Amino acid sequence: MSDFEPLRVAVIGCGNISGAYGSSLKTKPELVQIIGAFDIMTDQAKAFVNNYGGHVYEKLEDVMADPEVELVINLTSHHAHAEVSFMALVAGKHAHSENLWQQSVKMVRNCLNWQRNIKLDYPAHHSHFLVNHSRPFGR
Repeated sequence: MSDFEPLRVAVIGCGNISGAYGSSLKTKPELVQIIGAFDIMTDQAKAFVNNYGGHVYEKLEDVMADPEVELVINLTSHHAHAEVSFMALVAGKHAHSENLWQQSVKMVRNCLNWQRNIKLDYPAHHSHFLVNHSRPFGR
């Protein structure tokens, strides 16, 4: 029996790596609930939710506006990581990014400063996700 509700997550970017995340997340339903997914290729988002649950978001902004989503799992291509993660933090959501950002030192600094100021979590590699945490992210 758990003392807390599962962390509610949305996946952004439903390409190759998303299946491994979806499979892993589904092994911990007491810790994580998949709310939905978004991909610019809607068929990939549909395939993801068909396999792992949740619903398809029509627009990225819809994910960010959804009050049910606590954590955005950012699996986008390299060029989009910083912008998507920053959008999540600004929207008041925790953000997890599969890859370290490579495009803009300024954007990285902005994201990390924003994250520190509003006390949101930003793990930046899959090995940090749901590891050594009884409750991965606080509310």
